[in-house]
Amino acid sequence: MKKILLPPLGELAVRMPASFAIRHDLVAAYNTAVNQGNSGHLGRVAFAVVGLCVVLDDEQEETIKLPAYNRAEPNVLGYGGAVMDVLMAQRVSGIVVGKTYVDLINWIAESLPTAEGIREQEDFTSEPTAA
Repeated sequence: MKKILLPPLGELAVRMPASFAIRHDLVAAYNTAVNQGNSGHLGRVAFAVVGLCVVLDDEQEETIKLPAYNRAEPNVLGYGGAVMDVLMAQRVSGIVVGKTYVDLINWIAESLPTAEGIREQEDFTSEPTAA
């Protein structure tokens, strides 16, 4: 399992969000923040990415109460702000989160279907490859 280091919490396991909708929300919010050059939004996106990927054990869940993400009314920035409040109360540095989320958001973005991949599936245009 993939892991990240979030001092002072230590090394935490991370997993890919199961929902394609959540993955899309995160990547879209990231792209929007980057394209607008909005560092405040980018910080909230970073915390949202970490909050939606980190896997806490039972003991950690007792002390670190990460909020739930509402897919029915997606709000990456609001969620990221809520995660920021929780993690910063645990003395997790925003700078550390800012460095950590880059690998996670790239991992998430690569997991999303591309237009070319969808076209190949629909048209069966790709040639079989040898094993």
